[in-house]
Amino acid sequence: MKKAKEKEKELEEMDESFGIGALLREEQLKKQKKRGGNVETEPSSGGLIVGHSVQDFQEGRETILVLEDKSLLLDGEDADEEILINPNMVENERTKIKC
Repeated sequence: MKKAKEKEKELEEMDESFGIGALLREEQLKKQKKRGGNVETEPSSGGLIVGHSVQDFQEGRETILVLEDKSLLLDGEDADEEILINPNMVENERTKIKC
């Protein structure tokens, strides 16, 4: 366990020294913009991506967001993305599409 944490720290340092970390963050932001969701980069989100547009939220109301479900076997570009969603808002969007 200790070796794994040391290796992880070493890899993160290498990413930062070569600028790869910034490139990965930039790629994630581009993907989210293509999806049409809100790109949240404020520290309040903890670096997570909000899966709804700003217009979907009602001013003055609190909205609870949870992590979006995803396959444990997911490989590829989206495997490391953590997206915050509100299940009720997702269901409302599905209903709008069906009508």
